[in-house]
This record gives sequence, structure tokens and C-alpha cells, in this order.
Amino acid sequence: MAAGIVWFILLGCLYIFSAIFLYRTSPYLSAAVVLLALLHGIFRGIRPNLSRYLKVRSVRRKISACIDEHLEVLARKRRQMVWTDDYGLVHYETWDEEKDYFISQVLGGLFADLHSADFPLSVPRIDAMIDKRIDEYLMKDDCIEAPPEYGIESRKDNDQEAYRLYCTRLLSLAGWRVVSSKEIENNGHILAERDGVIFALACRKSSGVGSRHIRDLISTQKEAGADLAAVVTDRPYSRWIRMASSRYGIMLLHHDDLADVE
Repeated sequence: MAAGIVWFILLGCLYIFSAIFLYRTSPYLSAAVVLLALLHGIFRGIRPNLSRYLKVRSVRRKISACIDEHLEVLARKRRQMVWTDDYGLVHYETWDEEKDYFISQVLGGLFADLHSADFPLSVPRIDAMIDKRIDEYLMKDDCIEAPPEYGIESRKDNDQEAYRLYCTRLLSLAGWRVVSSKEIENNGHILAERDGVIFALACRKSSGVGSRHIRDLISTQKEAGADLAAVVTDRPYSRWIRMASSRYGIMLLHHDDLADVE
């Protein structure tokens, strides 16, 4: 690209020098050189760049439309997958993997040549577009905000009881009626009912979810005769937990997902 620009500039200087040199002997020949330089600039310089600019703009519009179509989900995913550990370090690994999946699977379905060298937009540039659109979406005044958190002081430690009460509040806002017994509450579980559907939940904040939590929830589900069961946390789930939950039909949720459980 840089070599092409340098070559174009040198060729332009040659045209100008030739036109000046020929003007003394033949103004018409000098004018012909200027015309030739203009035609060369249009067809070899301006026209290709304009064509590429229009193609880039068209591709950007299609990609932006696709991002906007899934913007609410992407914004929720980023909020769930970007987390801060106990040492104050922010982790983007899971979110980066999610963006790679979206680019390769969703956008890749629209553009077969997405990963080719001739594609107008690079993958890092598309990656930046996704985060920029999410930032703009979250800054809108009419953006639906998440319910208030359960307390800024509780977010700095592993206060499981505060987190369980927060999830209970989210369930109430979504139309669920908490019907937990003391025994179930002592296990750290929540039992809720809506339209005759019984929903059993195990809420775990920050400390992670293990296979023991899955087994305990299955026991609670059987004991209460619950129709649905889910583990709720504010952290990403490990691959092993995803495999175990899939085997037993347990949903793995972030607390933001509670508003959408059917």
C-alpha cells in the first residue's frame, strides 16, 4: 500500500515535470500530458480508491445492521463474561472468545470471504465495532437498565445470602412468587412458582459453581417436584459444569437472565 502511494506520487511528479518542460516548445503537447496525467489519476488512483471506499462502507453497513440485530444479547453477554477477580484483575478472555464465535459463525454466514486477505474489514476492526456499538447502546437514555445491584458492599466479598436475596428480588420482578421452605433455604436454594410452574434455583456468587452444587440442586428439584432448575451466578461457567448441567437438564444462568426465564 505504501509502495503504491510512493509510486503514484513519483509518477505524478514526472507528469508535472514533463508538462512544464514541453510547455516551452509545444503548449498543446504539454496540455496533452496534463490531460493524460488527469486520466491516469482518475482511472488508476481515484476510481479504485473510490470503489474500495464504497465497498468498505457497504460492508460496514451490513455488519453494523447484523450487530444491531443482536445488540441486546451481545450487551448482556459482555456484562456476564467480563469479570473482576479477587485481586482486582479484569478478565476479558471469555468475552473475547464469544466475540470470535459471533464473528466466525454469525457474520461468517453473511460473508463467505470474511477471513480472506481481500475482505475490506479486518477481524480486529470488526471486533472493535462490536464493543463500540455496545458502548453506544448502553449509553442511550432509552436503553433498558438492569435492576439495581444488591449492594456495592456485597459485591466486594462472597456474601452468598445477599446474592440469594438479590436473585429473589429479580424473580419477584419477573412475576415469580417465592415459595421456599426453611429447609430449602438452609441449603442455599430458592423455590419459586409462576402460573403453576415450579422453579428451583441455586444462587452462587463469585466463589464458583462445582459439581456438588449441581447434585444438591438435583436433589432439591426432585424433593420439591420442580419443573425447572437452574444455577445462577455472576461468573462464567467452566466447561465441566456445562457438560454436567446439560446431562441433567439444569440451566446455567447469569442473574441478568432471570427476567427471561419462561
